[in-house]
This record gives sequence, C-alpha cells and structure tokens, in this order.
Amino acid sequence: MPLAGEGLGRRPPLFFLHVPRTGGTSLMQYLDKQFKADEICPAHKIFEFESLREQDRLAGYALYRGHFGSNLPRLVDAGGQTITFLREPVARFFSMWRHLRSRPVPFEGRSGRLIDYTKGIAGAAHQLGFEEFCYAMMAENGPLFLNSMTMLLGHGAGSQLPPELDLAEMLDQAKRAVDGMSFVGFTETSAHSVLQLQLQFGWPAEEIPHVNAAPASSLPLGTTFLDWLRRAVRFDNELYEHAIKRWGNRVS
Repeated sequence: MPLAGEGLGRRPPLFFLHVPRTGGTSLMQYLDKQFKADEICPAHKIFEFESLREQDRLAGYALYRGHFGSNLPRLVDAGGQTITFLREPVARFFSMWRHLRSRPVPFEGRSGRLIDYTKGIAGAAHQLGFEEFCYAMMAENGPLFLNSMTMLLGHGAGSQLPPELDLAEMLDQAKRAVDGMSFVGFTETSAHSVLQLQLQFGWPAEEIPHVNAAPASSLPLGTTFLDWLRRAVRFDNELYEHAIKRWGNRVS
C-alpha cells in the first residue's frame, strides 16, 4: 500500500491538531509513518510553527502535526483536512497537571513570550497540588486557560492572533470547527477512534502503542472543589459533548 503522502499532487495537506493530553503523541508517531520524512512539517510546538512562518518556510508540507490551533490550517491552506482528538475536560486537566509535574521545567536558559508563559505554568504545577494549581491558574490566567480545547478550536494559538473573543463566541466557533473537521476522535475510546481514522483514510489498520502516557491514577476530589472545577471547564465540557453527538456514534 502506498504511503498516504505519496502522489499527493494537488491534494490538500493534512493537519493533526494535537490537543495536549489527549493521546496525540502516540497517534503522531503513527501518522509520521504514513508520509515521507520530507513531507512532514518539522515543527510541533506553536513557537516552532511561528519561527518557520517568520522564515517563510511554513508552507508546502503534506502533514502538519502538533500543538497549534485552528488558525494554522486557515493560514497555510484553507482547503486542508483537519483531524483532532478530544478528552473529557476534568480528566484532561488532571492529566496535564500530572504530566507537568513528572518532567523538569522545560526551556531552561531560553526566553520568549510563549516560552516564559509555558515555563511559568510548569513551575506552578511542580510547586502546587492539583486543587491549588487549578485555583491559581484561574486566578492568574482566567477561565480561558481551563478551557483550552475551546480556545484552540474556536480561536487558535500563537502570538499573531487578533484580539481574543469571549469564551461564548469561541465556543460557537469551536463547535463549527468540530462540525467541519475531517475527523474527530476521543481519548476515552481511543482504540475505536483510531480504527475509524485508519479506515477513513485508508491507512494500515494496526494497534498504536501508547507513548507519553502517565500511569493510571485517580485523585479523590472533594465535592466542593469538583463542583467548582466542573463549572470552570464548562465551555470545554459543552464542546466535548457537542463533539460526542457529532462524531461519537460511528460504527465500524
């Protein structure tokens, strides 16, 4: 079977919008095998995509995969196909906190607006328990940070964005983005979602090994805090439920 990137000609590029802590690293390694190495955009973090753009080296790839927002596909090729995976918001946010704590604070010795922002969040995760971290992120960054799925799909990511919309407007745009994507999968049913993706794109139907996954864990949350957290991520939760209704009922 030819690789998906071979003979693309005028076919639009594929964008895998990797929402953090949704199992995307595992999928990205599988996607890379479906394209030639020189067809894959080398960037993964948003500041890497911005660096390529500044060098006028962003266009021309068959596969873009990484932590970017819905603005990147529109910027590079409005006709491109976009896929993503989403995850139940409370579980995703807990996974993000655990992941940040499990690794050293990144970008030691480097600086920049997005890099400094990322370092600050990672440092807070190392210093604070989960409840304290959630309260601190709300106080310092507002509800936008706790609803980053809505932000990434409804507004975008990076330093070149227009003034931010409010979250209700972002949610409306994120729902429309979900409806217009070529594929949306879900972390909770990842094996089924991956199979559907493989069948849809004609890729080899094989199990994808899990990488970058934290050991299974649960955190007993107090009722008061859990109620607060559910309200805090309500925009992401509404987006997730919308995506489930739109994409969650597919049958093999």
